[in-house]
Order: sequence, then C-alpha cells, then structure tokens
Amino acid sequence: MDQLYSNFMDITSCNDINTAKSFLEMSNNDIDLAISLYFENGGENDTQMANNLQNELYNDNDNNDTSIRQPIEPIHDTLLSNDFSYVPPVRHGGMFGNTQSSIFNQNIIELDSDSEPESSTQKRLANIFRPPWDLINKIDFPNAKLKANKENKLILINIQDITDFNCQCLNRDFWKNPQLKRIINEKFIFLQYQHDSPSGENYCNLYNVREFPHIAIIDPLTGEKLIEWNIKINNGDGDVNKFIRELEEFNDEINDENEVESLIESSNSDIEEIEEIVPEIVPEINDKIQPKELIINHPTTRIQIRSGNGKRIILPVSDTTKIKEIFQHVKYAFSDVINDKEFTLRLQKIDLSECLDKTVENCGLKNSSILLDVE
Repeated sequence: MDQLYSNFMDITSCNDINTAKSFLEMSNNDIDLAISLYFENGGENDTQMANNLQNELYNDNDNNDTSIRQPIEPIHDTLLSNDFSYVPPVRHGGMFGNTQSSIFNQNIIELDSDSEPESSTQKRLANIFRPPWDLINKIDFPNAKLKANKENKLILINIQDITDFNCQCLNRDFWKNPQLKRIINEKFIFLQYQHDSPSGENYCNLYNVREFPHIAIIDPLTGEKLIEWNIKINNGDGDVNKFIRELEEFNDEINDENEVESLIESSNSDIEEIEEIVPEIVPEINDKIQPKELIINHPTTRIQIRSGNGKRIILPVSDTTKIKEIFQHVKYAFSDVINDKEFTLRLQKIDLSECLDKTVENCGLKNSSILLDVE
C-alpha cells in the first residue's frame, strides 16, 4: 500500500500523503482513476470533490450571459378546470428524491433511461458508487412490510442523503460485499430510500430519523425498530466485517428467541419436555418487586423484552443497571399482562430472578432479547 501512495505522489507531484490516501480511497485503490481525479479536480480531497460534483447538480445550467430580457407581459387565463384531479404517480416505491440524477444520485441513469455520465472518469466513478440494485426492493414501506411478512423475513432499511459522502461510501464498501449480500438475500427485505423521497420522508417522520446514513432492522408485523446503526465511515466506522458480525449476532439472538417462544407455545403433550429446559418460576417474586419506571439518562445499550402474547418493548439501559431495576420496569410496563401473577424474566435457559443484585454487564444482557414468563 505504501508503494501505491509513493507511485501516486511521484506521478502527480503531490507532496501530501494524506491527499494521496484520500484519492486512492475515493477510487477504491485504482491508481489510474485516482490520478485522473486528481488532475481533473485540482488536487481536492475526496470530500471536497464529492461536494463539488454534487454542487454541479445545481449549477450545470449556469452560463456567462448577463443580459436581462424584458419581463413577460401578464396574461389572465384559467390554468386548470375545476374538475382537474390528476395526481402524478409515485414510481419505484417512492425511493428517489427530486434532485437531478448524477454519479451520487443514480436513479434515472439506472432505471429510467439509457443516458450515462459523459466522461470515462464519471463512468468509472458511477460504477464504484452504484447503488445495490440487485439487493434493493423497489417498493414503498407498507408493501415492503407485506412482502416481509409473506416471506417470513425482517426489513433492513438504509436511508441516504446524497450530500453526505458517508452514504456514497456505504454503496462502495458495504452493499457490494459478497458475504453481506448473501446474508441480506437470505434474511431480509432490503430497502434504500433517499431521505427527501416520498417513502424516505414518510419513514423519517415515522421513526424520527435525523442523521444519515441511517440503517435499521424493522419488524414487519409490529413496525418496531429492533436495532439501528448510524455509520460514519469518515470517522472510522467503515469496517464492513464488524457490521457483518453485528448482523449475524442479531440474527442469532432472534433465532434463540424464536426457539424459546416455540417451546412456550407447544402443546400440552410436550409440557414435561419444556419443564426440563425452562425451570419453574421462582415463587413470591411478585412480592419482592414493586412496579417502577426505569429512566436512564445516558444509556449504553438496550434490551428487548417480549411477552407470550406478542407485546414487546425496547428498554434503554446502562452497563451498571441492576437486574432488579429491570424487573421493576417490567412490572410497570407489562402490568396488563402480569396482573398480580407470579412472573420472571428469562435469557434462554437462565432465570434472571436469581440474579436480581447483578448488573446488565455481569449477566451479559447487552443488546439481548429476553422473555417475560408469566405463571
């Protein structure tokens, strides 16, 4: 890699190794493309160049003609009759915004016409930052939930802002990864919306999303946001292997949770087998725990708690939160389910009522999913 930087600096006469790194990263270590970009853009770094290319969306119609024409004479007429009610159709699931298509906004280029970027450099950049059309489901969010329910999958959604270079890097570094694509195709319905598109605006308003790029997993049945990421590649978050590990860990937790639920919902003929795996509820836990809402000002992780009737909550906690405090919150939040009955919380085979004085960190509950078991 050092030799690559050295070659770039020798050819371009660039004296700044950070600039060399920036252009090579921008071009995915293609030295020919990096050199072309350097000379075409006067030595700007990748972020500056991205901003300039994006600004061209708004300035490409400018010219040097400073003459001022005479104002148009006013005309009084009826534009539309009163019965006109045409509403333009929302295409491709409302996934695109209103910004002109470009390297960083490849909608019309890919889907609606045969037009392509003009220069060979632009073509190569377009290929590097191309959205993952083979992964994206070109449908709106309500239809995505229906499809996910039908196929028994979760929804993985990515909301992008074309003015943020981190979003472009996701297309370049994450969604092209073969291992990640395999996981997504097997487990998820994948959506990608621009934040100012009809579907993107609806989603952002529904889930109060204000930072981009936004990645989240949604339960299509309840609409609950199960987990989310705000990956800033320029700040060192661009490790696709780390994201893959977190995604696989999440899938493992969901699978474990489904196994416990299937045991609870088994027929009476299997009850003895269930009791061997899930021990009896500790008696009188209801007398020891008083309902109390848990509010954490600076949470460091979250826990999903589900009951047998399908109700679930996401509880923000800290590493030092006591298990007893979680029991108190559960009695407060699930009062309609517990109804003064004996209850406990379980993490797979572990009865957490035996760990009331331990912390979230002690019990390994970070980002876990636990089950509320009511007698």
